[in-house]
Amino acid sequence: MSIIKCPECGKDISDKSKICIHCGFPISNSQNSRIFKTGTEIGYPCETCGLFNANFIVQNSNETKTEAICQGCGENVSIDFTKVVLTDDEYNLIDDDIYDNNLESAANKIISMIHCDYDTAYNFVLKCHQEWSDLEKRYNIPHHDDRTEILRKIELRNERQRLSQEYQYRNNAECPYCHSKNTKKISGISKAGSVVLWGVFAVGKVGKQWHCNNCKSDF
Repeated sequence: MSIIKCPECGKDISDKSKICIHCGFPISNSQNSRIFKTGTEIGYPCETCGLFNANFIVQNSNETKTEAICQGCGENVSIDFTKVVLTDDEYNLIDDDIYDNNLESAANKIISMIHCDYDTAYNFVLKCHQEWSDLEKRYNIPHHDDRTEILRKIELRNERQRLSQEYQYRNNAECPYCHSKNTKKISGISKAGSVVLWGVFAVGKVGKQWHCNNCKSDF
């Protein structure tokens, strides 16, 4: 048995606990069923940003599914727990080892934090290290120079992307659920098609004017 932190209240509990003895939060006993508090920052691959360990914010998490949104591009994903998924605080514990190529140490730390095999943990830290190397090459920054310079340039790129999207969607309605402006008008043809296909069950959509491409809701 080992001691872990409750993701809800942050207090020490047994890794065998099914719920936190302090606050009652459900605790997963395997990497495949981790439950995160809404708003938790986690690392996960983002195909749109092209980053292996992009920053995502958890929107919803339960025993069967965890959904999160990328902070960089706004992409929504359903988390695949065959991959290593760490919170921001967990990743910070191995970040220096990954950057300095102490991959075995980083992998062992992952195993101590979550339930996964060594190969899965090692492949994860190896890819993270390769990503650091790729970023150094992309921005022409020699290894062991200040990493904040790399992170600053990534933040600038994400900010430029955010401003570009903001301008692109400036005339769109804001989604009341996820607050994205990546929305589009629901056409009359689309409404009519819904009525033909779903009949009375499409009444809800007929009364909606906008569709959110981000969280897929109509409003």
